[in-house]
Amino acid sequence: MTFNAIRAGGVLTVAALSLSLVMTACQSAPAPQTSGPTVPPATAGRASKSPLPPSTSTRDTTVTLSSAGVGRFPFGSSKEEVSAYLTEILGRPEVHPEFDGVGQCEGGAGLYASRETYGQVTVTYYANDDKSTSPEMLASWLLATDKQPDPPLMLADSIPVGLTMEQLQARFPNGGDFEYMGFWDIGGVLISPTTDDGEGAMFSGLMDWCT
Repeated sequence: MTFNAIRAGGVLTVAALSLSLVMTACQSAPAPQTSGPTVPPATAGRASKSPLPPSTSTRDTTVTLSSAGVGRFPFGSSKEEVSAYLTEILGRPEVHPEFDGVGQCEGGAGLYASRETYGQVTVTYYANDDKSTSPEMLASWLLATDKQPDPPLMLADSIPVGLTMEQLQARFPNGGDFEYMGFWDIGGVLISPTTDDGEGAMFSGLMDWCT
């Protein structure tokens, strides 16, 4: 199943902040294809130099959430890599085995999903089939606030924080497809502003919630 990044999609309501409401989604996300740098061929009498591998001596100290993925990992990256990266920076996650399983809604129907929560953010992974033993890929993140999260979590500079629905509408006039659910699409990220009824939320990634 192709990993299609739906940059806005059906979210449940402002109450999507509750994990019990977002634990019904499943969608596949095969890892993106990448290619290494091209090394020019050797010329006569002269050996070509291969590029040095990237340094592994630096360690990330923050995790930036964006419309492209989580920290250094884009949507479609393997669960093993993403989970190890997040655990190193954010600590051991809370897992949700009671919600893991085969999805029933839209694009995730018939596909296995699992989730991990690191403080304010929950990440969702999807397999390409209904087996819990199959490889899973990063598919989405859900942040339990519409404000700047607590360090070491961060938001990309392009994501506005703390805006009312009216302010979001004025700044992003074409983002109203899911206003009836309490979310506004700013282009790659859905935002549910904080109201008198409760804290807001943000979401990015693949959508397959029952809408």
